[in-house]
Amino acid sequence: MQNKSKFLVLLLTVAVFLASSNLVLAAQQELKNDNLITAIEVEGNKKISKEEILEVVETEVGEQISNQKLQNDLQAIFDLGYFFDVQASFESYRNGVKLIFEVVENPDLKSLEFKGNKSIASKKLKEILDLKEDKLLDTNQLNKGLREIEAYYNEQGYVLAQIEDVLMKKDGTLKVKINEGKVAKIKIEGNEKTKDFVIKRKLSLEPGDVFNADQMRQDLRDIYNLGFFKDIKPELNQTSAEKNEVALNIKVEERKTGNVGVGAGYSSSDGWLGHFEIQEKNFRGRAQRLGFRWEVGEENTTYELSFYEPWAFGSDTSVSFSIYDRRDEKTGFYDPTDETDEGIDYEEHEKGGSITLGHPLGYDVQGYLTYEYNKTINEALEGETALPEGQESNTRSLTSSFVRDTRNDVFNPTDGRKDKLSVEYAGQALGGDNDFTKYQLDLRDYTPDFMFEDNSWAFRFKAGLSEGLDEEGLDHERYRIGGPQTLRGFKDDQFVGEEIMLFNAEYRIPFADNFTGVLFTDAGKAWNKDEGFDFDDINKSAGVGVRFKTPMGQLRLDYGWQEEDSRLHFSIGQLF
Repeated sequence: MQNKSKFLVLLLTVAVFLASSNLVLAAQQELKNDNLITAIEVEGNKKISKEEILEVVETEVGEQISNQKLQNDLQAIFDLGYFFDVQASFESYRNGVKLIFEVVENPDLKSLEFKGNKSIASKKLKEILDLKEDKLLDTNQLNKGLREIEAYYNEQGYVLAQIEDVLMKKDGTLKVKINEGKVAKIKIEGNEKTKDFVIKRKLSLEPGDVFNADQMRQDLRDIYNLGFFKDIKPELNQTSAEKNEVALNIKVEERKTGNVGVGAGYSSSDGWLGHFEIQEKNFRGRAQRLGFRWEVGEENTTYELSFYEPWAFGSDTSVSFSIYDRRDEKTGFYDPTDETDEGIDYEEHEKGGSITLGHPLGYDVQGYLTYEYNKTINEALEGETALPEGQESNTRSLTSSFVRDTRNDVFNPTDGRKDKLSVEYAGQALGGDNDFTKYQLDLRDYTPDFMFEDNSWAFRFKAGLSEGLDEEGLDHERYRIGGPQTLRGFKDDQFVGEEIMLFNAEYRIPFADNFTGVLFTDAGKAWNKDEGFDFDDINKSAGVGVRFKTPMGQLRLDYGWQEEDSRLHFSIGQLF
């Protein structure tokens, strides 16, 4: 009986154990079904299709819920750029759960408004932003466009510009506020002689203006090209982070601008020379130029007085004048009656003066108007054939010229251009003995070498045409080329004519701060109208040269050779 009771107890225990096991398995199966995704739906979308949304979803039906995958899916849907908000929810569905992505679409873009953009037009900013109006706002394109707007501002030199605020209104208007960054104040330091106003009137940037780095560099170039400073250093200091404003400090280091010189020298053009010179390029610290020069040599004598005021009549109109008296021995007087065509050696005596008005006409462009009176007397040298009659005359002329100058350094340019067009009208309504018109074009280009940054190329093309220079007594007005200033390797003023063409090319190699080597080639021709122009008759030369910087200026030594001869030329300053 006892054994039978034990057997019943054991049988009851096994039954309880089996029942308990079935309950655990059932509970585990129910928990597994709660995490099983049996369907995926999208709610809240009106314009963006369910298929486009689910295309970026990685979670699939039949998978267990994964928190990491779910977070990735929510981010992927949001990154489509069409939704203001994205959430996920679950509900029981067919022995599992249905995953529901709830989205809130962005509003339709009805219009765009920009605020704070003074430097770049709203039309251009809309073009960069590239958002479709009357379409669902694409925040991906919006963010991309905002970055591109800031990049475009930076490319245009507005390096302080930034997107300050973006607001989407209920009526579908997208407002973009831009802070372009301003100059709060400008301060000049280091100028002891030069007046502040001389420097500031070269600044196009003013307090209150939007700051532009390219504009600042242009202003600093213009200040340096005054020739009064060894060095110029800009310094930007933020005055207000909230207002996005900076202070511009310009620190200058002045150089010597005046000199008195007495000396002697030798020029391949004029032989031995003696000179006395007084020159001040920054007279009274007001950027005025004052100069007197007396020069006497084996073949010439010169007296010249000049004055220049860059800021006359309270405006940026310049005024300059000069008076001169020059005697110069020349060769090869043009005499149409001389059949030998050998020319006559003679002395040319010129005296007169000029006055010039200059005014800026636009960015980097200056216009000039010059009135000149010149009296010329030509006399044959002793032992020469007498010159034809009528070698004393006076010329009254009016010259208009236009100059565009973008050189990075007017004293030693390595980049940029200088182009000049001028027309000189003499006599007729102006009076005087001579009637003629001269047209001249002078194009100069400076380019850094693409392989060696310190080296540079320099090119000049010059052309001159005329009307009326075929008359007698106008030999001094005809074009001349040959010598150190035009066509190296040839005699000074070797070629004379009523029209001219000249080309110069130089490759400049700076070996040290005060020493530069040059390789060059020249080509040119002067001819009379009745002769016509022939490319086969162009005079050509090539050579090498050196440039030395001295306290008296830059000295130039060029050795040029051509088909029949070679010559060493000594002069002052760059050829062009």
